[in-house]
Amino acid sequence: MEEDEAAPPEFPVIAAIDFGTARTGCALFNYDLRDRDIDPVELDGTGAENAKTSSCVLLNSNGEIENFGEDARMIYYDLDEEIRPEKFFLERFKMSLFSDANGIPIASGQEPQARAHNGHLMPTLDIIAQLLKHVHDRAMAKLNAGIKQYRADEIRWVLTVPAIWSESAKHRMRVAACRAGLVETPDSPRLLLALEPEAAALSCRKDEALKLSDAFPAGTKYCVLDCGGGTVDITVHEALEGGFAKEIERPSGGAWGSTMVDHNFLEFLGTIFGREYVLELQRSLSSDLLTTMANWERAKKRVTGEEDIGSTKNIDLGPFLLDYKGNPAQAVERYNRKADPDLRVELSRRTLRLSMRVISSLFRPLFDNIAGHMRSNIIAQHPDIRYIFLV
Repeated sequence: MEEDEAAPPEFPVIAAIDFGTARTGCALFNYDLRDRDIDPVELDGTGAENAKTSSCVLLNSNGEIENFGEDARMIYYDLDEEIRPEKFFLERFKMSLFSDANGIPIASGQEPQARAHNGHLMPTLDIIAQLLKHVHDRAMAKLNAGIKQYRADEIRWVLTVPAIWSESAKHRMRVAACRAGLVETPDSPRLLLALEPEAAALSCRKDEALKLSDAFPAGTKYCVLDCGGGTVDITVHEALEGGFAKEIERPSGGAWGSTMVDHNFLEFLGTIFGREYVLELQRSLSSDLLTTMANWERAKKRVTGEEDIGSTKNIDLGPFLLDYKGNPAQAVERYNRKADPDLRVELSRRTLRLSMRVISSLFRPLFDNIAGHMRSNIIAQHPDIRYIFLV
């Protein structure tokens, strides 16, 4: 049949949510529209429709969402010290649906908890439900801004989840989606959970810029490394006739996402200025530490991997050092006396200058885990893999 004569789709609208540990995005696909383009949804007040926003929420004292994304972070930074303990600011809480703070998987029937910046423990399902409701409301507002108003039963929601998650963790995500009002029941056919690396693999295969549409004859094996904020998920597929694919290796991976680089950076600061000082900043709910980590995030994003090994990146440590009782220059000097020459640092006023060797050392543990897993568990089992996608 010609495209215009094809049977109508079961759901005229697909609303897809990519809820990540670090960032979240949403897009709509409407079969009723002639151009049938993918339409991103703006989720915070920054006006950046094409970009994901931070997976941060700011809740009021009743546990209701007040702000989301970059908005939530900036507003929380600006709160008075007296008001801040009354608000619940949470970030990077997605993985608490799968494992606790010590990396131990959440048992079936156990209520996952996430810790807000004020130290308060909150049910993870409720937080994720609040986030998903916010995304749902933004998506519906955009979808129904035109003449036609869509009913709930005309929309299929697609929600991404890590491939390494257990079935119980995936079910919890379904429950959160139900609480958020996306669907009526957790097992609704209108809710589809998409494994993150599988979605990435389909995107790579269909990306015209990669010119791979004709490079996947039946029998072609390919691997996808989906490197997110919390996890790295790895899948292996074999192309079939008709553009389909089958899984030939059980999804695997680990908690090797980019947030672990942030953890390593904090550990590194503790090595220089004292671990107890860093812990005290964390215990005191210091907004100065949040600002410092935002400064580090900006520097981290500028790392391309193509820099000269002797080049440097600057991190503003002004907020971090506000309450430091010692002499920062002397702390750096003590560290440099003990450190490997390649890992020495410079402090100019309140700016920490890190060489690419130092920055590489913060990434290295993650790279070693990923490379070791790929060699031992993927390449050794499937030496005929033709493509490896890193997304």
